[in-house]
Amino acid sequence: MNQKKSVNILILELYSQVNTDFEKTIADLQCDHLLNTKSIDEFEESLQFEPVNLVLISSPASKKVLLDKAISISRDNQIPFAVISEEELELDNISVFSKSDCGDDIVQLIESHGYKINSIDSVSKENTPKNLIDDSIFVKSNQQYKRIPYNDILFIKSDHVYLEIHTIKNKYLVRASFKEYAEKLPSDQFYRAHKSYMVNINHISVINLTDVIINQVHIPISREFKAFITKSIQT
Repeated sequence: MNQKKSVNILILELYSQVNTDFEKTIADLQCDHLLNTKSIDEFEESLQFEPVNLVLISSPASKKVLLDKAISISRDNQIPFAVISEEELELDNISVFSKSDCGDDIVQLIESHGYKINSIDSVSKENTPKNLIDDSIFVKSNQQYKRIPYNDILFIKSDHVYLEIHTIKNKYLVRASFKEYAEKLPSDQFYRAHKSYMVNINHISVINLTDVIINQVHIPISREFKAFITKSIQT
């Protein structure tokens, strides 16, 4: 019997005002990971970092141009997607769910792609494939592969087609993308704090209005990350 995978959903909300019914429907799914984006740029950046299994786009007919772009981006990344709208949309061969019945349709869509919802089922850890070394990554340096424990990584900075991996003692330069490293690093420890930075939240010492401090380095943060991190901390 095939086991279902956990589902990570990325939402693109193109309505000018918050669609509370839509957001409540999504929240009720109790997914492993849920990220809400409000613009095409934020949506596209999130796809570079987040491991996404399903894209849900909430859009009015007036945002057809942005909707078409979001659909194109989803297809380019080969991620299943669906559109949810309160209005009639003319879209060829694309699932469009009305607000009134989107709850059931979303569940069916997720399960039809082989995913699962946490409140319904859970996969036993005993049956989950385990990496031989699951507490580190290996970075190529001087024709060698250097082992770097996750906990030693402070933050990662994007520099065009390269990533600067800053650790407690060293800095490594690798040719890779955020998306590639997001798949290697623990998603509950490393977060995209800014379009150019991924941070290890275990090393954050100070949270300011526009940045965080890690090992005395000021790292800029987006409004979304600031809202997330301040909501998550205990004060």
